[in-house]
Amino acid sequence: MKKILPALVICSLLVLIYFQLQPQTFVLSRNNSPLQAEIKGEVRKPGVYEIGKDETLEQLIKKAEGLTEEADLSMISLQRKVIHQEVITIPKATEIIKISINSATLEQLMQLPGIGATKAYAIIDYRQNHPFLTLEEIMNVKGIGEKIFQKIKDQIAL
Repeated sequence: MKKILPALVICSLLVLIYFQLQPQTFVLSRNNSPLQAEIKGEVRKPGVYEIGKDETLEQLIKKAEGLTEEADLSMISLQRKVIHQEVITIPKATEIIKISINSATLEQLMQLPGIGATKAYAIIDYRQNHPFLTLEEIMNVKGIGEKIFQKIKDQIAL
């Protein structure tokens, strides 16, 4: 027994040293898979990229090696967080971006002329109980009348 114990200690040390010297390989399970997002449109290298938990759109664009000369960021916030499995399309300057009043985020709604945080929240609250069936129904939201509707009607969709 006295001879076996030192042999076990030596074997254990050798195993530990072996694993310390080997490159580490990690296998991620389905639940721990890396976060990814797809970016396409007017970027130099469209594709699916691994993203960090709090990665911004600006950082994702850098991974895609930047924008093309035709890119239009006028309706896009570079500081917004990118969401896992999101597909982002950077439009051309000539394209008209339509924002869905039934599914747009608070930030997207706030990009519309005359729509600030208060009106954007009001749109979201309204659509939770009454999904918009026509664009004109947005005038049923408190604070949005004919004047604002005329400003945004070409930029919204259902």
